[in-house]
Amino acid sequence: MKFISLYSGSKGNASVILSDSGTALLLDCGVSFLKIKKALAAADVDPQALQGIVITHEHTDHVCGLATLLRHWDLPVYCNRRTALALPYISEHVIIGGNGEFTVGDIRVRRFSTYHDAAEPCGYCFWADGKKVAALTDCGQVDSVIFTQIEGCDMLYIEANYDETMLAACNYPYHLQCRIRSERGHLSNTVCADTVVKLCFLGLQKVLLGHVSENSNTYMMAAATTTEPLRRLGLPVSVEVADESDMPTVVEV
Repeated sequence: MKFISLYSGSKGNASVILSDSGTALLLDCGVSFLKIKKALAAADVDPQALQGIVITHEHTDHVCGLATLLRHWDLPVYCNRRTALALPYISEHVIIGGNGEFTVGDIRVRRFSTYHDAAEPCGYCFWADGKKVAALTDCGQVDSVIFTQIEGCDMLYIEANYDETMLAACNYPYHLQCRIRSERGHLSNTVCADTVVKLCFLGLQKVLLGHVSENSNTYMMAAATTTEPLRRLGLPVSVEVADESDMPTVVEV
């Protein structure tokens, strides 16, 4: 099983979950169709392997390429009802479901609620080849309900969106800073690291940090905040950072 970050950051987000048998799912589509095609080619993923698209929420940096992609590729889009209502152009493709489990090819999927200022934001867990992968971005807090959903994962894709000090000092207006750090905003480096450490005691082996802000964080700071407590505790966990470059980040689970 592979988790492939095609793009991750403030300008756009898209990933692929790929099973050993070749079933592929696209997680969000927040960059152009052309970029999606190029990134899939760079990751050696055949577009014909895609069996669907799962959507976390309707914000532009997660869906801006979706309309064009659906004009070229006839793929089902899996999301919840309120997200579907926010994206009327997917009506001919959408498969609406609530939180819970469904299967696409040989990948089992579970959708769960998250905290973000969107219509009905969600995160996902994926099972294939005896492994569990969890994806949690655009979420202002990790409470016990969310933690229960993602615990026991072998690999975690989680946002390390902002550094608290950098956010306070950046040029964002105060209301935007408040939105980002709110319980319906984003995860800080510190909250991300705390979540990762707890999950590592429950079997987590690989971590991919994503959705790193270009204005209130750096890749180095995001990585250091997570790796330092892991090092102190002697936890041998792999930590990588996904970015917005044209080279996909591939994590084998």
